[in-house]
Amino acid sequence: MGKTISSVHKLFNQLCEGNSTEDSGGTKAVKSSNGGRAGGVRKSIVKHSHFMFKIFLLVSCMSLLLLLYQSGGERIKRWEIDSDMVRTVPFVSGAKEVSTIRDLAEEIFNDWMNRAQHSRQELFPRFGDVYSPSSSEPFVFFHVRKAGGSTLRSALYNASVDLQINNHIPCHGDLDCETYSPPKRVINQEKAAILAGHFYWPEVYMYGRSYDGPYQVNAAGRTPFRCVVQMRKTIGRVKSCWDYRMVQEGVTKNYSQAGDMSAEDWKELLPGAMSRFNEGCNNEVARILSDMGRNEIQINGLNAKQRLFPFVLNETLAHLSQCVVTMLDKCDESKQVIKYYFPWLEPYYNCKVVKNQGMVKDRKELEPDAKKEILRQNVVDDLAYVLGKRLFAEQLHIIQKHQFGSFW
Repeated sequence: MGKTISSVHKLFNQLCEGNSTEDSGGTKAVKSSNGGRAGGVRKSIVKHSHFMFKIFLLVSCMSLLLLLYQSGGERIKRWEIDSDMVRTVPFVSGAKEVSTIRDLAEEIFNDWMNRAQHSRQELFPRFGDVYSPSSSEPFVFFHVRKAGGSTLRSALYNASVDLQINNHIPCHGDLDCETYSPPKRVINQEKAAILAGHFYWPEVYMYGRSYDGPYQVNAAGRTPFRCVVQMRKTIGRVKSCWDYRMVQEGVTKNYSQAGDMSAEDWKELLPGAMSRFNEGCNNEVARILSDMGRNEIQINGLNAKQRLFPFVLNETLAHLSQCVVTMLDKCDESKQVIKYYFPWLEPYYNCKVVKNQGMVKDRKELEPDAKKEILRQNVVDDLAYVLGKRLFAEQLHIIQKHQFGSFW
């Protein structure tokens, strides 16, 4: 449409300025060599030609003006739709008018916080709902990098082997560590029932809902899989990611350890720094759970001033709310959660065992301004962590009520 409007503008200007698209001189008068009557006829013809050309020019200008108006109208219409999406929150219950991106993000965050208790009650198990992973409803662990997920991955692999369940877990069995997608679907071949890795939500969703036949919506309205996400405090996760990816495994630049970096260092380096796998350290939860996860530049450079921010935030919080949440710094309580929601996994899960620990021993405390800068660049992740804490607390509350016989 941009090229069309540009070419129409060019043509419009040429015609309305009296310039032919073929000859900048316009229609040339024919000189009479004999004068007299023949010359008068020729002058009359030229005059008539000029008159007809002016009529043609007027009609052409009006037609092009109408075309420009319609094209511009479509652009304005689309812009107004986009603006309305910023001003109003159609995906938030009881949406109200908001004037800024920050207001919109606040509405989204508050809405998902208010839904936290209900979302936990809607999660399994319910009466008689004893779940075990199957090809028709797989179990998925969305492994957020540097949040202690390697231990849970190992537990899932051991469980799948003992229980003879088909798995898809990178770094285990014969599956390469650099695997970031579910297995490719093969007709008449059973799907993996346990998936665990740095997988992206949209791809897992498409894999979970696909099978050999027409797609049918889950009767319970849930995702076509059951899932777990392990959370970690934002600053600790970014610090660990930096020291592991950029310092320990860095191959392009000699970066300083996280504890030696100032706020200005973080501001300059963090948005663009990439590991040898071309991945950054910002917004890891959004990278895994939002629909933008594959767009590394957008995700790693996302901040609260960008128009994209509230929509990525909404996707991240919506998807997080559909999973069971465990917390890295709440080992004993996380074991209770696993035992309650996934009893088949509990014998294999030992959260006190630390795997894939970095070799960089960076024990320096970050400066207060450095922490603020990290949080400024990780607003989506920090809000997701706050919601994760709320979901985790609601899970423990449900477990406690169930243990005392008053689940509902």
